[in-house]
Amino acid sequence: MSRLLLSTVLLAACTSAAPSLTRVTPEPAGAHCATGGSAIATGVDANGNGQLDDAEVDDVAYQCTTQPPVLVREDDEPAGANCADGGTAVRVGHDTNGDGRLDDVEIEQTSYACAPEAIWEGDLTIDLAHDDLTALRDLRVVTGDL
Repeated sequence: MSRLLLSTVLLAACTSAAPSLTRVTPEPAGAHCATGGSAIATGVDANGNGQLDDAEVDDVAYQCTTQPPVLVREDDEPAGANCADGGTAVRVGHDTNGDGRLDDVEIEQTSYACAPEAIWEGDLTIDLAHDDLTALRDLRVVTGDL
């Protein structure tokens, strides 16, 4: 009888181990990921609270984004060579320093919208079978999805 009891206790001890947990958090641009990404921490929930606490982390892996996000910036364009009566300079580029702003050194392309109807604010869907495309002839910039 004692042999059966010992086997049962050992089996119970093997199945009551603390669970392994994973925690994923955003990783800012920096030493681990040049353009940001995710930090994936793994470890055993030693205190049984259902959360992976900092003291329980055994390993951290990083999943880095391969390219920084593309940003758009609109600036007033004074009257001059680009827009006779003034307008808007629409600048596009990758946020290489990860600060969430398109800095002058990050600008890769600039388009000029010299009339208010040249910019469509938001998403634009065009139905070629039904839409009057002449209404869009001056459109130069779409700020949302096309």
